[in-house]
Amino acid sequence: MKLGVIGCGNMAKAMLGGILKNEICAKEDVIATAKSEASRENARNTYGIQVTADNRSSEKCGCAGAGSKTDFL
Repeated sequence: MKLGVIGCGNMAKAMLGGILKNEICAKEDVIATAKSEASRENARNTYGIQVTADNRSSEKCGCAGAGSKTDFL
């Protein structure tokens, strides 16, 4: 199953860390989004996941969750 995470802030990092560490999803099956290039690059380097600026990329996933404050969505 593909997992989409909108936002790469502290909440998303905690969720991604636990999900990947506990092998709930493979990193190849995770797509995250972030507004800033710095956040996208950090998530790519830290977790080895696909990261984009387009929140609609989560539409392709079987499960999606918000990992950022709702005023940014």
